Amino acid sequence: MEQILRETRDELARNQQQWRSLYRDYVKLIRDYKVKVAQPIPNDSSRVEKFLFKESDNNRVVKLLLDIFKKKTHKVLNDIQPVMLNRKADMHLAMPVPFTVEAGKIKYTATEASEYIDIIARKDKGFNNRPCIMSVVSDEKNGDYWLAAKRALKYAVFMAALLRSENRLGYAWWNVIRDQNTDDKDVPEKTLKIDVVVAFPEGKEDLSHFAGAEEPLEELNFDLRLHTLYYNKPALLNGTLTKFSGSYA
Repeated sequence: MEQILRETRDELARNQQQWRSLYRDYVKLIRDYKVKVAQPIPNDSSRVEKFLFKESDNNRVVKLLLDIFKKKTHKVLNDIQPVMLNRKADMHLAMPVPFTVEAGKIKYTATEASEYIDIIARKDKGFNNRPCIMSVVSDEKNGDYWLAAKRALKYAVFMAALLRSENRLGYAWWNVIRDQNTDDKDVPEKTLKIDVVVAFPEGKEDLSHFAGAEEPLEELNFDLRLHTLYYNKPALLNGTLTKFSGSYA
């Protein structure tokens, strides 16, 4: 795990000017459309197409999990809300990252978003909430659980680096993720936490040695809290899921 974190930190550090420029443009677009009074997305929504939820086999499960997380009452998982691009249009933020993760290796793509974080949410309430990065495995037969764990770690390191960006870029993203509109502060200097979660069908793999661990990112002043979230896939697909298990449940 230490090697994964080190490789990601080194790769992001080598390309920080490119990805920071890219995400400065991204946050401007998001601010145009992420309206708290829930106005609809205007006709020129192609500007934010990169942030919209994409349909795929894996994303069917992701979408069902998002629908459960966003409920205000009768929640199966307490104190979690997905980050929304636009509430009235029911659009979740599909968070792009400027690299791909293949076989556990990071490949940087400076000019475009090649992958998306499966689920980006916030955990807990009010000003105490913290980012949650979730990697989802939907195929209980062929799912690569450790690759999903590596991917979640790499995404979380990227998020920590983004939130510590200078020239108020980090705080702009801090506001987007935590659903706050305060622009008169910086990201707190104290050690902050990011929940790193791998979600997958129950009974198929044991990542207990991953769950409950905490990995410090000392140079970014973040702690990554590692968790598992098991779900019953048949119940999820037919809309009868009533509980999760794992360290994040």
